[in-house]
Amino acid sequence: MNLSNKYSIITILIFAILLINYTFAEKNIKESKILLRCKKKCNHNNKKLKKFCKKCSSLNILDKNKIHENNKISENNEVFENNKISENNEIFENNKTSENNILSEKKNFSVTLLSHSTNFDYNKIENLFVFGDSYSSVNTNFLDMSYTGDNRSLGKNWPLKLIELKNMKLWDFAIPASTINKNIVKSGHDFFDQYNHFFEKMTFNKYFNGEWKSSNSLFAIWIGSEDIIRIPEKSNIEKLSEQIISNMFDVIEKLYNDGARNFLILNIFYLNKTPYNKSGKINYMNFNINYYNEILKNKVNYYFKTKNDLNIFFYDINYLIDGIIEHCYNYEFNNCKDAWVLNKDKNVEDFFWSDLTHTTYKANSIFSEKINEFLKIDKISENKN
Repeated sequence: MNLSNKYSIITILIFAILLINYTFAEKNIKESKILLRCKKKCNHNNKKLKKFCKKCSSLNILDKNKIHENNKISENNEVFENNKISENNEIFENNKTSENNILSEKKNFSVTLLSHSTNFDYNKIENLFVFGDSYSSVNTNFLDMSYTGDNRSLGKNWPLKLIELKNMKLWDFAIPASTINKNIVKSGHDFFDQYNHFFEKMTFNKYFNGEWKSSNSLFAIWIGSEDIIRIPEKSNIEKLSEQIISNMFDVIEKLYNDGARNFLILNIFYLNKTPYNKSGKINYMNFNINYYNEILKNKVNYYFKTKNDLNIFFYDINYLIDGIIEHCYNYEFNNCKDAWVLNKDKNVEDFFWSDLTHTTYKANSIFSEKINEFLKIDKISENKN
């Protein structure tokens, strides 16, 4: 066999393996969508949905004790052809999805996905790029990328706190009230606008391009809350979630093409547990947020499998915030239900919420500390030529 034929066979084998991974990931996403629809529609005796729910039963989807085997991260830290899933202290027990608790508030879906070919060393990260809404904004001037630090936490929010814990240059493109795509959910700004600012300042031949490189930069994305809170109650959350998250990864793909290789992606928290919902008017968002976060988690895993040089840290901020609210005093808060702006005669450090939907600087300190620890992985992927 001559050398060219040998390389041809190797190339065919590699593409075959990638195709198998792609097909497997597509199957996972499809079955997860069916699972969520079954969970929503078939827990009640609805005769109109009898045919659909019969299909669920045939898939054992309504069996409370059965584990959905095709939607989990391997218990043995499964290694894909060019990528691997690395354990650390924030990973929930292998990230398994159970029929009985797929919508549970008690699971931590944080996971670290590391490449074999692109080394991640948090100690060498010098640049923090941030995209998002008012939870992450620091009032950036996009002309020169300076920022005032103004935000809704009444002090320093999580990006400002994080760069105190880990010395990094902050490039914050977050804009308050941003959705992911303003053509899907109406808003003044969106993720695409933020990317455009990045493209105009940070990419090839642009003013700040020489300030960063793939290996020393982390791209943090926390966006989607504005989308969920603006979607009307009677909307098709399944369809909209898929559209919104698909658009989110369209932007992530643009960032990847510009050189981003290390991503920190946060899900969204229970907006129905904010002081804004004291009357219970947005209780319906509990399901919407669970559905959105499930689709996001699956998309993260799927996207990771399509690349061989990508590192993704998926952080379950929803789990953290829900835990703080539930164990308020353990985190040294005296009030995790009310907004400090409505109780200004009291000490702000006693409060978890600064206003009706935003958390205080003290809460943001906890976020940054947990994220900082999450990024300190014990085992770093090895380079492979």
